[in-house]
Parts: sequence; C-alpha cells; structure tokens
Amino acid sequence: TRRLPDLQSSDGYLVCHPLTMSRADTIVLLAFQAPIQIQSGNRIAGNGIRNFSGVRPRTHEVCRSGHLPSTFLQSVAFTSLLCRRVIRRKVGTPQAQGAVRDATSDKGGMWCMLLAVSLCSATNAFLCMTFSVIEHMSAEALAISTLEVAGLYSIWLVVALAGLAPGTWMADRSQGFTLTWSALFNMASAVVRIFGAWQGSYHLIVASQILCGAAAWPIFTLPSKISHRCFPAQLRALATSIMLQANYAGWLLGIMFPALIHKIAPSFTKICTVQSLIVIGINVVALLALEVGISRRPPPKQQSMVSSSSGFVELVQAMAKYPRFSAQMFAHGMLGGVSFAAPSALFFILDTYGFSSSAATAVNMAFVAFGVAVGIYLGRVCKQKKSFGKALAACYSMCLASLTVCALLAANGMLGGSGWKFWVLLLLCAVSGGSSLGFIGIGIEAASLYPVRPSFVSWGVETGVLACAAVLSYYAAGRSGFLLLALATALCTAAHFASYNGGQTNDSKS
Repeated sequence: TRRLPDLQSSDGYLVCHPLTMSRADTIVLLAFQAPIQIQSGNRIAGNGIRNFSGVRPRTHEVCRSGHLPSTFLQSVAFTSLLCRRVIRRKVGTPQAQGAVRDATSDKGGMWCMLLAVSLCSATNAFLCMTFSVIEHMSAEALAISTLEVAGLYSIWLVVALAGLAPGTWMADRSQGFTLTWSALFNMASAVVRIFGAWQGSYHLIVASQILCGAAAWPIFTLPSKISHRCFPAQLRALATSIMLQANYAGWLLGIMFPALIHKIAPSFTKICTVQSLIVIGINVVALLALEVGISRRPPPKQQSMVSSSSGFVELVQAMAKYPRFSAQMFAHGMLGGVSFAAPSALFFILDTYGFSSSAATAVNMAFVAFGVAVGIYLGRVCKQKKSFGKALAACYSMCLASLTVCALLAANGMLGGSGWKFWVLLLLCAVSGGSSLGFIGIGIEAASLYPVRPSFVSWGVETGVLACAAVLSYYAAGRSGFLLLALATALCTAAHFASYNGGQTNDSKS
C-alpha cells in the first residue's frame, strides 16, 4: 500500500488527506474538470470506492464546485479499474519474477547473439593464421623471408593488443556497434588481402593484417559480456567457452584450409581469394544474426547501467586490493599466451626438425582441435564455481607436463616426423592444446568471481594473452621453441597454484 502525500488547496485545486491503494505501487490521477476534495475515509480498492464510516459523504465535503457525488464515484471507480488493468500488464508480478524473465526469455535472441560473436571471432582467426600455414608459398609469392612471414602474425597480435582497451570500452557500451565494427573490418581485411595477393604486394598484406587486428579489438571481451548480459547463470560458463573457442575453431579451419582446397586453388593468390570470399559471406551472416539477436533480446537491467569508463579503475583497484586476483590475471594471461603462440610457432619449430608440411599440419590440427573440444566440454560441466578450481589445476598441470616432455624430446634429438616419434609428439601436442586452449573460458569465469565487471576481467586476461603471445610467437619460432613454451608454462603454473584458493574469497561475487 502506498500513501500519497497531502496536496494543499490552491486557487480551487484541492486534494486533501491521503489515499491508499491496495495491490499496486502506482496510481493514475485523472485530471477532472472540476476541483475535487477527497475525504480521509475514502479508500480506493481493487473493486471501486468505499467509505469506511458507512455514511455517504455530504455534497459540500466531496465537491465544492456543485458536481454530484455520483460523478465523483463513477470517475474514481473507472480510474481504479484502469489502474488494475495497466498494473497487471505493465508492472506485473514481483521483481524476482521479472528478473527470471529477463534472464531466460527470448532464448532465440541470446543464441543469435552467441552465433554472431562466434562467426566474427572464427573468421578473424581464420584470416590471421593464413600465412603461417603456407609459410614457404607466402615467402615466395611476396618475395620475403620466412622470418618476415612469421612477423605477419606478430603484426596482427600487436594491433589487436593496442586496440584491446578501446575495444573493451566499446563492448561495454554497445554490443551491437562493436559486433558491426568487427564484421566490417573483417570484410575490409578480406578485400585488401585479395588485392595484395593478386599484386604480390607485401605492404598490402601488412595492411590486411592491420585491419584484421582492428577487427579483433572487441571480440576477446565480448564473450563474457554477452554471456553475463544475455544468458542465465547456469549457462554462462558454457556460453563464454563456446564464443572463445570459436576463435580457436577459426584457427583450425585456417590450418586445414590450404590442404582442403589445394586441388582447386594450388597457388597463393587463389588461396587468399577463396578464403577472403568465404570470410565476406560468413560475416554477412553474422550481421544478420546480430540483427535478430538485438531485436529479440530483453532490455538491460537498471542496476547494470553504470558508467563503463570506471571499469578499468575497478580492475586496477581490485588487483591492488586482492593480490591473489593479480596473480590469477597474470597466470591466465601467460598460459593463454602460450596457447595463442603455439599454433603459429609449431610450424616453424617442426620445420627446423625436418617435419614435412603435412606432418606439421597434423600436429597443429591435433593441438587446436583438442583445445576446442576440451574448452566446450569444460564449459558444459563446470556450472558451479566450486568446480573451477579442479578444472584449472588439471589444465595447468597437464600443459606443463606435456610441454616439458616435448622440450626434453627436442633436446635429446628424439623428435621425428614419422613412426612412433611422430605419434608421441601428436599425443603430447593434443594434451598441451586441450589444456592450454581449453582452460580460457573457465579461467575468465573464475576471475570474474572478484568484484569486477566480466568484460574488464576479460580485458585484463586477454591483454596478458596477446602480450605474451606477441613475444612467444616470435622467439619460439625456432629449435628452442618447445623449451621457451615450457618455461613460460612453468612460470604461470607456479603463479596459479600459489594464488588460487578454489573461489573461496570473502569479497568475491556470489
């Protein structure tokens, strides 16, 4: 019941004494042509008006302008019925019921948003991985060294890292705009790549990589933002993992693509052309899915409408207040950097040991495919925060063990592209890929337990991922690559086990 404050009489307008209204939070006041005086004994209820005293109010007490009491009673009864009808439709049942509706309604819309993010992310990775897979063909077509070919992937990483902060700001402000940005820059990169391939221009290929890096600005922080914005709590880990693993699925497609179309597109020019046309078509589909998702998603909640400019400050303050959180951000960023650098570096590492192109491709495919599968599986089974600790411990331990064995095999000259040596290496790379790529969704969700908005947690983790990957992808592209990757994994594993406490923090989000 809500009581309206008394309004004093002024020049013939008078509403004196409180009104009470049952089963409603709002009352619609109609502007009557004549000034009205309402007695304190009158109560507006769901079924009309009633006088508590049981005595009909005198005419001069109800209306000072000469109108009959029946006119007043009919007006108030009509207003009461109107209020009930409006409140039932607009206000609805209790707020908890409305919150459930916001989180679970329009399922088609939330999955369309997930599809749009996944397609943009996958095609971006599909574009950036091309040249590492066909390094010798790229070096010959562009008249550059294989080391410069490796640098093309580093260019993409540096540009993506430089724009990660503005991309996070855009993602926190408007998911629709940032997804449109990513799709358009993906298509622009594809168009420039076609011209660069046909002209054999290294500078145009660099420009294509820069545009591809700009398209990646928002796609690393959008997954956690979209999952927390559109999905119920029990599906957030799965949604975040699917959108993040879509990027690695794009890697897998990029690794497989040259071999798949080698018969119809055996040259560097044709490979880039076919790839670019595929990217343009898929991003058009992503824009259509985005349109459907935006039109069907529920409106934002009031409490989430806060200034996004304070998100970076939130993150810094939380890292200063919780040293364990800082260590977790560092550990997740470095292990993610290992997973980002390995697919590109593996081609160059295995080439120095005399592996054939097909053998190196098979090892890389195992690394990425197991990462995607494990990431989605962990997102599916880790629905509660208490399960994050075991999953992360297993991922860190298995990645360290497998890369350490790879480094020992390389140091003792036991790497080979055929026989049992090849199958051992394939298994070890599958384990390291499944653990280093698969952990990222759970890692971000675990770090989001601290009082920081998820999109800015993603920004912190992905900044570390891209920074470490930019360094490792360049320096690990040689005979000592496995050793460098193992050392980086050992460092982040030590940081993780020293700081993670199973999500049992007193000040973390429930």
